[in-house]
Amino acid sequence: VTLVWRRRSRALEEKASPEASASTKASDLYQLWSRHLEKVDITRAATLPLHVAVPFVTIGSCVRALQQKDFCKLSRSYASTATRQPARQSYNGLSCAISAAISRGSTHKQCPAPSLFAATTYFHRKALCVKFKNMNETASPALGGGTVSAIRSLLQPEQIPKDHSLHGLLQQANSGVLQRSLEYSGMTADESVLKAKMFASAAELLLQSGSSLDASAAAFWVPGRIEVAGKHTDYAGGRSLLCAATRGFAAVSAVRADAACSIRASFASTGLRASAQLPLSSSAESPADAPWALHPAAAIRRLASNFSIERGVDIAFECDLPEASGMSSSSAVICLCFLSLAHANDLHAHPILRRRLTTEEDLCHYLGCIENGQDFGEGLPGHKGVGTFGGSEDHTAIMCCEANRLRTYSFCPTRLLDSFELPSSLRFVIGVSGALAQKSADKMEDYNNAAILAQHAAVTLAAQADAGTRGSAPPTLAAAVRDIAKELGLETSHERVRATAMKRLATTKQDGHGAAALQARAWQFMEESEVIVPRLSEALRDGRLDEVSALVDRSQQLTESHLQNTVAETEWLPAEARRVGAIAASAFGAGFGGSCWALVHAADAEMIKERWEAAYRAEFPLRTNAVFFCLNPGPGALRLCGDEASQACRA
Repeated sequence: VTLVWRRRSRALEEKASPEASASTKASDLYQLWSRHLEKVDITRAATLPLHVAVPFVTIGSCVRALQQKDFCKLSRSYASTATRQPARQSYNGLSCAISAAISRGSTHKQCPAPSLFAATTYFHRKALCVKFKNMNETASPALGGGTVSAIRSLLQPEQIPKDHSLHGLLQQANSGVLQRSLEYSGMTADESVLKAKMFASAAELLLQSGSSLDASAAAFWVPGRIEVAGKHTDYAGGRSLLCAATRGFAAVSAVRADAACSIRASFASTGLRASAQLPLSSSAESPADAPWALHPAAAIRRLASNFSIERGVDIAFECDLPEASGMSSSSAVICLCFLSLAHANDLHAHPILRRRLTTEEDLCHYLGCIENGQDFGEGLPGHKGVGTFGGSEDHTAIMCCEANRLRTYSFCPTRLLDSFELPSSLRFVIGVSGALAQKSADKMEDYNNAAILAQHAAVTLAAQADAGTRGSAPPTLAAAVRDIAKELGLETSHERVRATAMKRLATTKQDGHGAAALQARAWQFMEESEVIVPRLSEALRDGRLDEVSALVDRSQQLTESHLQNTVAETEWLPAEARRVGAIAASAFGAGFGGSCWALVHAADAEMIKERWEAAYRAEFPLRTNAVFFCLNPGPGALRLCGDEASQACRA
């Protein structure tokens, strides 16, 4: 049967045209294997030497699973077959078989290679553990020393204790266990290696601060976020198109015996290494010499007030996210502090949390309320935030996004509208301008002004809405637009809806804001949220790149002319990215500094990055802290535990 399989496979590949796609060839080979599988007694095949059975049992089931996009089924088949007969030729044959199936399937747009490879190797290692846990060379002489040594080295990380102590976590970080967990979650191998080193450094920071090796510990990966579209829409109830970055915070926390919090921080972009001591109290304030601790203090205050938590934590984090880059490092700190304190105090079992935060979206909305200080309905009253009037877009992207995928959300309340895979032929290049988007006192008023204008526009439109269409909830700009659309019997994206809103705002003046300012803010919101975000999502999903370019260009134009939160650097960067070959490019984040993303063909990513960076440094030579890098969408926040990586908001 092996000879027949080899002969027919060779004949099939010789007949295949050179232009045939890899996915087409995989489909043809699947049909061939399926016909053979129908003629083979699978029960008997399983008793054959594995190098004979593999072509029929393993490859056939692997490719069938690839066709069905059932990665778990693929992994189970691979793992169960791996335990049948430990022979060098069988082991090699199995590895070659699965590699062949992966290489053929991974070129299919629905089958991302890194995630699939991580899944199969994860289950394969588990299966080998069952079979070879007590293996020694004298008991299995037929295997040969080389094979036994290879299997032992593969199994070594499995022998690391999973005791959830700081000592065990440090061992997992140094042994490669956390690296494989991150890879399994969807990170690339290179990124996973770097993050595992960051976790090891964070654990070392805790030990240096006096934490006990036996202390109960937890590790969290908390990324930054990329706002693809949806500028200043979330707090007004609008839509955003989002993904998580592959840069962020590797945080390790250890439970304390008292009601205090110690935080040690290390920021790679600035070289800053700092620490702060905060009481676990509803009146906690950041020390005068640690302004970076403003956000941890806000999280501590809110949790102490809403849930009366009593167990403090020691937290250490390593951050490779550029500071004040518009990639939501501040919101990420809120999230990691919540995760650390929630884990230490078993908040998942708290009756108020179980009653009020019933979904992932509820939790993300609550995290936004920690930052802006607003109430979260009955039972979770607001408390002093950080001084910004933002929404929960950042927290939602950080906590809920998935590797290699983009998500569309609407807000107030938070709802997932769409999720789709970014085509593997596309990649993001990020240009961090070096113009710091800090929400300091001198910029806070400018930042909050956009939110105030949106609220005033919403109140004005709601007051003029037909009583039969007006909702009972507090007005948001999105709700006001829906009321107008309902009154006219049109979709919210229709031009007449925007024209009607402009007419109703034409003679308005609120708190010193004239009609022109309210009209500009409302127009930018309605185009961005109701037109650009949904159409851009569809165009990216369908691969209509010309339409993607036009929509993103329009979004950037509205940002500069209507929202007016750009600076010279973030106006120049998108235009230059398009000039050097990007499909689309836009500034993103709160504004007044920050970053720009460029969408490029993956094969051209490094070349465009180098050209873009060189041009920027020539144009803005004083921005020496500018950073440029390539990325694919990364996983949202994770809780890491040995070989497992759970989405943090679910954990």
